[in-house]
Amino acid sequence: MSLWELRVTEFLEQLGAGSANPAAGTAAALTGACGAALAVMTANLTVGRMRFQAVAAEAEQLRDQARSELLRLSQLGEEDAALFSDPDRVSMSAATRVPLDIAAAAVRVAEAAHRLGEIGNPVAKGDARVGMLLSLAAAEGALAVVEVNLAFVPEGDFRLEALARHGKLREEVVRLRDATQGSSATHG
Repeated sequence: MSLWELRVTEFLEQLGAGSANPAAGTAAALTGACGAALAVMTANLTVGRMRFQAVAAEAEQLRDQARSELLRLSQLGEEDAALFSDPDRVSMSAATRVPLDIAAAAVRVAEAAHRLGEIGNPVAKGDARVGMLLSLAAAEGALAVVEVNLAFVPEGDFRLEALARHGKLREEVVRLRDATQGSSATHG
């Protein structure tokens, strides 16, 4: 059975069970997927409303992007959980790549949610903001997993590429965090 087919309480019990499957990367993916769902909801409360006709095409594009990232995060969560099904045979390169991919998807969701908060239905502005914050938390959590796992990755091209990608994603998270702090000061 897929982790995503579990009831929320069942997933949380498995997460807290003390095994390596599921763990932090999977939790980050689920958090990012929740952020994406809120972005989709915000877009759905905008598209098709006469008041927002001028931004409908952009809102539809952002909704499609958030839906795509929701599915990607679901897949990555499953992939992360599968990595640790046999803790004695874990590839630390894969255990670094998957959370990097989770962080990248979560950053894209945060960008979409931020923009939807700017152009979308004001009724859903709080939903867009929470979607952005959840996505940023997912990205930060996934990057924390990367930092831990990189300690077990041998020197070489993959490690250098992972470090560079980590740095770029960290910069994006900081930029988006600053953007959300600025928007909370102006929008309450």
